[in-house]
Amino acid sequence: MKHNELAILGGPSVKTGGWPATIIKAKNTEFFLLQALHSGVWSIGSDSRDDTSFERRFAKRFAGLVGAKYCIPTISGTAALKLALLALNIRPNDKVIIPGLTWVACATSVLSVGAIPVLVDIDRGDLCLSLEETEKHLRNGCRAIMLVHLYNSSAQISSFASLAKKYHVPLIEDCAQSIGTKVNGKNVGNFGDIACYSFHQSKELASGEGGAVTTNNKELFDKIELMRSDGMIYSNPDNKYYGNIIGHNMNLSEIHAAILCGQIEEFEKNQTIKEDNASYLKEILSTEGFFTKKQNVADSKTSYFKFVIRIERNRFSSVSLDVVAKALTLELNALVKPIYTPLNHNTLYQPKSYPRICNANYSDIDPASFVLPNAVWSTIRNITLHHNVLLGNKTDLDAILIALLKLEKKADNLSKYTIEAEKAKRVTKFNF
Repeated sequence: MKHNELAILGGPSVKTGGWPATIIKAKNTEFFLLQALHSGVWSIGSDSRDDTSFERRFAKRFAGLVGAKYCIPTISGTAALKLALLALNIRPNDKVIIPGLTWVACATSVLSVGAIPVLVDIDRGDLCLSLEETEKHLRNGCRAIMLVHLYNSSAQISSFASLAKKYHVPLIEDCAQSIGTKVNGKNVGNFGDIACYSFHQSKELASGEGGAVTTNNKELFDKIELMRSDGMIYSNPDNKYYGNIIGHNMNLSEIHAAILCGQIEEFEKNQTIKEDNASYLKEILSTEGFFTKKQNVADSKTSYFKFVIRIERNRFSSVSLDVVAKALTLELNALVKPIYTPLNHNTLYQPKSYPRICNANYSDIDPASFVLPNAVWSTIRNITLHHNVLLGNKTDLDAILIALLKLEKKADNLSKYTIEAEKAKRVTKFNF
């Protein structure tokens, strides 16, 4: 082994030990899970419609955490987005603004109600929707804004709330990556009409799968409770088939709710550790000219889903960001990835394959028809580390900077790796 070589070329890693688990099992999680398991009540049917159910307990606790009046747990974050669109009366062929840089579920949830996702470019600083580009599209008759607080951002939320009021359109806040983030002391998710959350395995508050909708509007709350439970409602337990609107089965199970009741107990403690460590990491990175994404100056508290580092490729012999990420992964023994691929180039977003979309409307939906220069620029200049690294100690965090400097110092070797890897691909391609 060459002791000074890059790990990707057979040298030793900067960090050989492990990191904190990606999911930290809170103290009471197993206890609550076993309670739910042995109760024999695993769903929120008529047998569990009271305030003692884990689903009700979690809804109340989560609403308090994010500063909302009402919370409706759902089976996933995608289901939460769909329910939000339905509750706001988004209809077939309505145009809904979404960021061109986000997870694909934002677009597919719009398609699922027959509406048209309008991919709008982002701000290079915070990686969220561009306020100026959004207003241009609102002038062209878009019916709603789906604002994603991407990678812990608060997305100029006050300005977007004012913009939505100006054009009389509803504002949906996707807070899946920003649970607990506050602007001037106010939680994100409380500036628009509805907020949506995800409790997927990768999130800071996780139950494997799960989601939630929050709102401060009683009418929307009542409507979404009906919609997510086939028209049934908690406040009328003796009349099982209450419904006066068509609903869907998008309920969070008691099993998932029990996990969340345990996990939420230690959420704020862990977020405080992450926030403190993120500040330390930003400080040491900046001393060597490495920077993260822009943070809203009004943010009074930031939660961390992913930690973003901006990469100037000329510091690494202009090798691709994928190679830089792979090399860092091997140096740190922690997964490092580029940020999302813009939706106009994302292979997961294939609207033409969706049977509910008429071919006549495809020109409005075709991802290739949207020009997203800032999203494309950003996706080749930003990498992410999973939020679990922010639960490490200072020595762990120092290793991130050491690994970056090691890659920079041996950038020519990294460039050679790229050339050799391409040669290997070509040989493999024709090696029958």
